[in-house]
Order: sequence, then C-alpha cells, then structure tokens
Amino acid sequence: MARRGLIGHIYEFFAFRRHQQLGVIGVYDRSTRKEFTKARKQLARQTLRDELAIEDLVDKDFPTPRYGKKGRNKKLHIYGAAKVAQRFLPTTSGTGAMVYPWVVGPSLGLRGPYIGDDMYGGGAFCLDPWDLYKRGIIRGMSMIVLGSVGMGKSSCVKSFAVRHVQHGRKLAVLSDRKGEWTPVVRWLGGSTIKVAPGGLQRINPLDSGNRPSVSSDGRPLTDEEWDHMVRDRRLGLLEALGAILKGRAMDSEEKRSLSLALDHVVDLRGDVAVLPDIVDFLLDPPATLTGTLRVAADSLGNAFTRCTTGRLRGMFDGPSNVEFDQELPAVSVDTSSFGGTSGEVRAIVNACVGSWVEAMITNPDNGQRICVYEEGWDNISSDADLQRMVDAWKLARHYGIFNILVLHKLTDLDMAGDSGSAMYAKAKSLLGDAPYKVVYQQPSVEDPMLRDGLGLSDREIRTIHSLPMGTGLWMVGETDRYKVRNRLTREEMPVFDTNTRMDMKEAVTV
Repeated sequence: MARRGLIGHIYEFFAFRRHQQLGVIGVYDRSTRKEFTKARKQLARQTLRDELAIEDLVDKDFPTPRYGKKGRNKKLHIYGAAKVAQRFLPTTSGTGAMVYPWVVGPSLGLRGPYIGDDMYGGGAFCLDPWDLYKRGIIRGMSMIVLGSVGMGKSSCVKSFAVRHVQHGRKLAVLSDRKGEWTPVVRWLGGSTIKVAPGGLQRINPLDSGNRPSVSSDGRPLTDEEWDHMVRDRRLGLLEALGAILKGRAMDSEEKRSLSLALDHVVDLRGDVAVLPDIVDFLLDPPATLTGTLRVAADSLGNAFTRCTTGRLRGMFDGPSNVEFDQELPAVSVDTSSFGGTSGEVRAIVNACVGSWVEAMITNPDNGQRICVYEEGWDNISSDADLQRMVDAWKLARHYGIFNILVLHKLTDLDMAGDSGSAMYAKAKSLLGDAPYKVVYQQPSVEDPMLRDGLGLSDREIRTIHSLPMGTGLWMVGETDRYKVRNRLTREEMPVFDTNTRMDMKEAVTV
C-alpha cells in the first residue's frame, strides 16, 4: 500500500531518486504500467533484482500531480517508465567494493609476464615475483606447484619460466629426470648437459663454481671468504654423499676424516679437486691418522668408490669437460638415463648435479634466474638433496633466484620421512618458506593435507576437485587466492605439452 500524505510522498520520492542516482532507473513521460512491468523483467534478467529491491517498487504509488474528477485525490498512478538507462557515474573503487562486495577478487596488477586468465576477476593474471618482493608484498622467492598427472601443471611451470626468460631472466633446470625440458631449453636458445652412463659429458661436483663480487651483506668478497664458501660447499657435498652411501647420518669421526681428506686434496691439487683423490686419501690415509679415525676413513673410502665405478664411471670422476654458460638464457641437466636405476644411484646423481649447478648459479652478478626442481618428490627423499634445497630456499633472495618445486601431491612431502623426523621437518619448512603455491586438480584423499598443510577452506577444496585441465588455484601470500586458467600460444603448445593432450582451440596469442 502507498504511504499517504505529504510525508509519504516525500519518502517515496527520495527512495525513487536514490535508485535513479545509481544510474539504473530513469523516468520518462507518457508511460504505462505495462511498460513498467516490461522494464521490471528486464532488470530481473540482468540479476539486479536483489540490489534494486524492485518488488518493493512494483505496487507503490509515486508522487504525481494527477488528480481525479472534481479535484479529489484519487489513487496515485505511475508517472513514467522505469528502464535501464545505461548511465555511468564516476565513483571510486572503494565505493564500488562497498556497493557490490565479493564481486571481484584481489589483483596483483599487470606487472610481469602474462600467465593466463583470472577466472575470479575476469582479467589477465600477471606475476613477477621479483617485483612483488621489491615492493615488499611478498618476502619469499620460492613456489610449490601441485597437480595430478595430465592436469597441466608442467605446461604451467614451463610457460611461467619461458615468459620470464623472455622478460630478461634466465632459467636453470637442475635435474630433468624425463628429458622433457630439453626441447624447451633449446627453443629458448640454451644448452642441455646430458649426464648418462658411458656418455661423453662429465661434470666435477667439486668445482669451485662462479665467484660473486660481493658477500651476502653487500661487501666486496675477499679471497678468504671465497675460500671458506667453496670449502663449505664441497664439504657439504661430501657429507651428503657419505650419508647416501652409508644409508645413515654420519658420525663425528667420519665427518672429521672427510674434512681432512678435502684439505689434503686442496693442498695437493689446488682448485681442481676431484672425487678420485678423495677416495685415494680415505683408502690410504697418512700415518698420523690412527685409531677409530683411520677405521672410519677406510670404511668411507670403500663406500665412495661406488661414486666412481659401475654405472657412475666417467660422470663425476674427473675435471669437468662441459661448461655452464652463464650468458645463455637457459641451461638444463638431463638425467633421464637414470629413470630405472636404484634409489641410491639417483640420489648420488641428484646430489652431484645439484651441487654443481648451484655452485654455478649462486652468483648475483649473473642476473635473476629461475631454478626448476622437476619431479621434486625424488629430491626430497634424500637428506642430502633436501638439506641443499633448504639452504637454497633461504639464500634465494640474496642470489636473485626464484625456486620452483614441482610435486604431484602434497603428501609427497611424507617421502622425506616419518612425522616428527628431522627430514620431515625440513620438507615442511620448504612448504612454509614458499609464499607462492599453485594447486591443480587433486584427489579427495588429499583433502586433509590441503586443509591442514595449506589452510584451504572447504569451499576452496571443492573448487580444486572441480578444476578443469589447465586451470589451477594460485595462492599468493597468506590470503590472496586466484583461479587462473593458464593460456598457451600456438607456438608454445607443441614445445610444452609433451603429451599433446590440450586442444589447439584453447591456445591464444599473447
């Protein structure tokens, strides 16, 4: 029923004006109720029914000068048609967010390479981790990508890496277990180092690496500091190899014998220290090495011979005959020849290759670089690789490195060890130190880990279950969530998608 009297007329007039000011309803002369009803249906079809509370206006009487016969007031009639006026009013984003909350999600802006379509915001999704770090938005430089087989996570990582290379960054793939990065690296104009039994290419895991010009605190790096860095890296690799070969953590005497062996070889050979010299010292130590220390050295010597014999012969037992070219846009190490070997052999290969590559790239003078750990579950199953990755995560900001760890599912972290173990704690620290997390479709059995490990809500978990191929949930920082459909160009698709599963219709030119 209409409000009667002057107060009622004033109330309804301003109520009507409010809707008119929103740029939705306009009033025009010579209308009928039929026209008004038509306009009402049009508004409802455009999902504005709730915002306008249009049903409150249907049967209301608007102020009008029309009167009945003899000057008596009759029931007021509608004066004009209500319709969409297509009127645009200037406003601020803050006001718009309050009037229409939860319609558009957060945005990182358009800085950085294009990754795909933001399905929540409806625009382009671009991401530059170096820019976000520089602006103080994100404090870490690592990303973990999860996804079931065939859901597009590999294509996402490749497009992310390639487009950053096209923006001036560089790429390093530490251990390509499937060889699928080789065409990508060559497409970018880079080189691939293939480590294989009986192959011609050899790397020396004890190479000193590339010397940076400044230390971690920005001071010019002195010779003593550089020697200390190289010794720590070499000793860390030797202790990691010893733990792999012995199948347990090394005791203090074993670590002491390795330290003595390294110092002896460096004094003897200078900068060109190789594993066979380490083995020779351990098997035939000087007379000053007595008692339990000599027994530990002999035991380690017998174990270390496995690094220079058998399937590993010729790969890590001499000076490097290949070079990690710092000027190339991309370099990868192909270890696909070890796909069917034992876990110990793969762990040795990963430790030697990973230590050698990191010695080459941990130099901020060579620019910003993306480091990809493909098939990350294989890396975290070894304490040596895991510790090296933890250190790389911590120092990534200083060296200008952005790390990407690729896993099938979050429970792959359990391969590091039992809950409560030191290795499991290290694996969890990788997750905690990664402010960027990308989740492609996951099985429902992963729900508890997604909820507890990533802090996802039930709604977000349901979203992950229904994600189509090529679409993932991106978590940036603690709160920002983006549903991103990764888009590939026609030129990228045959290079990235080794399984040729994606439809060419989905490609767009960017």
